Amino acid sequence: MHTQFQSVNEEVEEIQGKVKGNIPPYVRGSLFRNGPAKYQIGEYKMQHLFDGMAAVQKWSIDGNNVTYQRKFVKSETFKKNMEANRIVVGEFGTREVPDPCKNIFQRFFSAFTAKTGKVTDNTSVTVWPQMDRVFVSTETETIHEIDPVTLDTIGSVHLSDLLTINSSTAHTHWTEDGTVYSIGLFYKGKPKHCVVEIPGKKDKEDSFKNIRIAGETQCRWRFHPGYIHSFNLTENYFVYPEQTFAWSIPMLASMPFHNKSAMDNFQWYPDEKTLFKIIDRKSGVPLSIKYTSEAQFTFHHINAYEEDGHLVLDMSAYKDAEIIKNLYLENYTEEKISQTMEKEKLFGEVRRFVFPLNVDDKTPENENLVRLTGCKATAKKISEDEVYCEYEVLYSGGTYMYDRNNAFPMFYRSWNTYVYGVGLVCLRLVKLNVSDKTYKLWEPTEGIVSEPVFVPNPEQKSEDDGVVLSPVKAYGKGARPYLILLDGKTFTELARIEFDTSRFSLDFHGFFRAAET
Repeated sequence: MHTQFQSVNEEVEEIQGKVKGNIPPYVRGSLFRNGPAKYQIGEYKMQHLFDGMAAVQKWSIDGNNVTYQRKFVKSETFKKNMEANRIVVGEFGTREVPDPCKNIFQRFFSAFTAKTGKVTDNTSVTVWPQMDRVFVSTETETIHEIDPVTLDTIGSVHLSDLLTINSSTAHTHWTEDGTVYSIGLFYKGKPKHCVVEIPGKKDKEDSFKNIRIAGETQCRWRFHPGYIHSFNLTENYFVYPEQTFAWSIPMLASMPFHNKSAMDNFQWYPDEKTLFKIIDRKSGVPLSIKYTSEAQFTFHHINAYEEDGHLVLDMSAYKDAEIIKNLYLENYTEEKISQTMEKEKLFGEVRRFVFPLNVDDKTPENENLVRLTGCKATAKKISEDEVYCEYEVLYSGGTYMYDRNNAFPMFYRSWNTYVYGVGLVCLRLVKLNVSDKTYKLWEPTEGIVSEPVFVPNPEQKSEDDGVVLSPVKAYGKGARPYLILLDGKTFTELARIEFDTSRFSLDFHGFFRAAET
């Protein structure tokens, strides 16, 4: 299994897959996925799972004609690394390799010139649509546009040239009219989080020409803005947690001089509260009430919706931020990977928070304000402007070790019952019913699964009427990677498509674009 966490060095031109089983006729289109692929540059290796040079993969389905292709994102960082044959720009958990042609004094003085402000544009986390266009992003202010047919990198957009922000969340949300949202961070002066809106225009220039800040809120700590990887939105609100895992701006400012990685600039505050921010979508103004909970860490939101005067938020969460440290690649070598799989810090759980929206000065204190039938989450007003929330655990798995996690959650926005995700370090796929807390599992014989993507049946009669897609990185003697198609209801195999290539590259996130009819 450890081989699946190693560097992929080649691109793949379009190749044909071998179909076993039956592909439903409505599953026509392309599955796009993005993630870190190339972990070694010359003799130098990346240190963290997040750090590999990005590669976009695409599986195109048209009946039994299924193809696969892969190309690296040609960022400036990628091109500089390839030209120098070393790691020129540092990544999340990897420091840059000093120029061997410079002596120690030249390296020191270069900190005041070329090295200052050098930030990776290796967009290795997500891939998302904007109308008929495709973009890839990470947690910086740069996004790259990808040709949806060839996967060539055809351009870049620097959000800081268009808005007053320094970075943006890796994850975006997009609506039916093509509007795309993300959360930006501005950390000069008193830091603030900003809702970034890219309007859904068909004209390519208009998409970013009309980009705007749709809402903003001040960070609670001036020099330590909370880390945000993803967020959510409902009909009337944007919502996200400002975590107690926070950037240190003083340490960021000194990076050119101490040559540390971005990971070294985070601090964890276990005794502080998670602060949930809720911003009105119409006015762009945050609610005056502070919604708080115990310290926790989260990468991924699952779903958010409004019900009877409450905002319900489901997320995959951890007790602390140790999960990030456990993702250093040294933990996934042949010698250590079995031990890594047994670490408790890798296990998270699905948590539900419920925020009562109608809170004012007449609301009684120390009384549970959650009025949803059958809900065990609580929310109590503990001061004039603060409501403390205790979550309900929707899923922490069964007694079998690999059941105990649900990362990379994916849900279908039109419904609120089912969530599809992966088990521990992508060894299993999970279908979770958040209403009755039952779940189904699917596990490859020898393979690592990817974040599942749900494709609904156009004649959908129930929430889980559709197909779940997930690339499987098979390992073992003679194994070939394949794309698995599971029935959304029964969670059993409908079809698999094998490809005559050594392996798929690692990926984090993706989306399915249906073919035009």
